[in-house]
Amino acid sequence: MSANNSRNSRRHPPEFTTEAPPPSGAPVFPHRRRGVGLQNPENTQPFCDRLIAEEPTAEPPRLKTSVVTIRDVAKASGFSSTTVSIVLNNAPLARYIPPVTKKKIETAAKKLGYRPNLFARSLRSKRSHTVGVMVFDMTDPYCTLILRGIENSLFQAGFLPILTDVHNERVRFERYLEMLLDRRMEGLIVLANWLFLDINLIADLAFLPP
Repeated sequence: MSANNSRNSRRHPPEFTTEAPPPSGAPVFPHRRRGVGLQNPENTQPFCDRLIAEEPTAEPPRLKTSVVTIRDVAKASGFSSTTVSIVLNNAPLARYIPPVTKKKIETAAKKLGYRPNLFARSLRSKRSHTVGVMVFDMTDPYCTLILRGIENSLFQAGFLPILTDVHNERVRFERYLEMLLDRRMEGLIVLANWLFLDINLIADLAFLPP
């Protein structure tokens, strides 16, 4: 018997398993080599690199840079550019335009986001509706209530205040004054607890009669 057993063992060598069989009902996953994907065994690119490469790159939304013009409003409202310009600029001839037409034009302008060109309008009317306010020391509590009153009065009158702080410096005062005059201020308010300049100097820099 021993001779037969040794003879059979040479013909049919015993099979050895290195892994225990999975329990019944457990999912069976295919074996994979390191760096080989599950879906495509031929893909040897690392898994993390493939995730980055396959991730869709969406372009960021572009901001709208085009400016809405009177022609755009005229096209949307169905009226001529001249009529739209009269209504939106509140020209003297606007009183002859029917209220229904004005409402349609204003609705179209609001829907398109139309903003008037105040610089061009000021060139035509020679009005800037801005007033310069020069404060010698912004940290002085004396100026707080006065600035509040100035701002409230200019707001009710439809003027835009441009505030500057001189820091009690003559050079800064003269530079700010030139900058304000270059922007065609319609007025200038100088607020100081003490004035180290002669008032005639302001008139000379502004080329105005004292």
